[in-house]
Amino acid sequence: FGVFSFILRLLASLALGLILIYLFPGFVTGPVEIVRGSALKAGVLGFLFLIVIPILSLIMLITMFGWSLSVLLILLLALAVLIATVPVKLLAGEMIYAKIFKKEAGKIVYYLTGAVVFAIVYEIPFLGGLIQFIALLVGLGALGIWISKKAKPES
Repeated sequence: FGVFSFILRLLASLALGLILIYLFPGFVTGPVEIVRGSALKAGVLGFLFLIVIPILSLIMLITMFGWSLSVLLILLLALAVLIATVPVKLLAGEMIYAKIFKKEAGKIVYYLTGAVVFAIVYEIPFLGGLIQFIALLVGLGALGIWISKKAKPES
C-alpha cells in the first residue's frame, strides 16, 4: 500500500506540475519569483489566507446574498491549495539542480527534481507533513501576492 500510494502521489504531482508549466508558464514562474524574493512573507500571507478565507466564506454563507460568493471563494481556495506547491517545488528543484550539477536546465527538469525530492521528504514521519504544510503556505501566499499584483492596473 505504501509504495503504491507513494508512486501514485508522485505521478499526480508530476502530471499537475508539468501541465501547469507547459500550458501556463507565466502562472508558475511568477509565484516562483515571489518565493525567491520573500518566502517568509509569502508563508505568513498563505497562513492568513488559509484562516481568513474559510471564516469569511462562512460569514457570507449565513447571509442571503453572499452564499454564491461564499461557494466560489471555497472553490477557488480549494483550487489554490491544489496548485500551491507547484511553484515551491519548481524553485526547490532549480536550487537543488544548480547545486548538484552546477549547470542550468529547463523548468521541466527543475520541476521533476523538486517534485521527486519533495515526494521523498514527504514520507518522513512528522517532518514530512510539516514540510508539506510549510510548502503549501508559502505557495498559497505566493499565488495570492502574484494574483494581487496581476489584478492591479499598471500606472
